[in-house]
Amino acid sequence: MNTLFPPSIFGARCDVLMDIVVVSMAVILPLLWYSFKKVRYEHRYKLHKNIQLTMFIRGKIGMWDMALTCITGLVLYVFGFML
Repeated sequence: MNTLFPPSIFGARCDVLMDIVVVSMAVILPLLWYSFKKVRYEHRYKLHKNIQLTMFIRGKIGMWDMALTCITGLVLYVFGFML
């Protein structure tokens, strides 16, 4: 039985979710650093707040979308033969 994953977007043999994590960390960490620098050295609190809120809201929407996709996939997998 072959349990290896096919090559993903970056060519590694892993799940596509691992690629999503790598890409999101490459985007989120520089944004956090930029936000931290703006509030610490330039005292731009409103910009910091807007960056943090935007990342929070986008993260929540993305998590909600993934949860719905997983639930829908699970329901179709379990009850798909009856539909």
